[in-house]
Amino acid sequence: RYKRDLFATLKREMIWSEYALSYDSVLLASSVYPELLNHVIGEAVPAGGKGKLNQIGRGSRIVDVGAGTGNVARLLAQLKRGHVVFAIENNPGMLDLLNSKCSPYLRFDDNGPGILAIKQDASMLFGLPEASFDCAILNNVAYALEDPVACFRQVRAALKPKGEIRVSGPQKSTDLDKLFTRFAEDLEAAGRTAELKDDFDRVREINQK
Repeated sequence: RYKRDLFATLKREMIWSEYALSYDSVLLASSVYPELLNHVIGEAVPAGGKGKLNQIGRGSRIVDVGAGTGNVARLLAQLKRGHVVFAIENNPGMLDLLNSKCSPYLRFDDNGPGILAIKQDASMLFGLPEASFDCAILNNVAYALEDPVACFRQVRAALKPKGEIRVSGPQKSTDLDKLFTRFAEDLEAAGRTAELKDDFDRVREINQK
């Protein structure tokens, strides 16, 4: 059983590492994903014009759980509102991209604004200071966790009494064909269809697994 679990873990890591190589190229070239990111951090009204979240307060301490390639963390740092962002990511490929992308904002302590990139399993957030964060963000993460309940328990412990959790993710009703049609249309409008064809096909294949 141990060997089976180990191979399953390695396979999962390889899939996410492969995904990371194409993830940014396709999603950030679309309009869909940047809209989602800005909605999650309270900087934009979502499609349909309803349900805008509040801006995250200046100087907030934020834990970005499953930070991926660093898109949320970088957006928060670019706002220049004094946020301290703990970016938690376990996959080496995604963490490498996060470190590269967020390099102007990286720091090694939380004594000032910036991003602390931390390699850690999102299901085992041991070591985070309790009652220390104003906001926790899980963007397209919870559905991929082996033990989401354990993760949310630890996130709750890390939040201040009036802290908030912002969660986004796919719904059962999400039509992947419709979503990827929208991606394809955005790439076509930007004149990048041929350039990103292999990346587009890879992201679509992994999302359908």
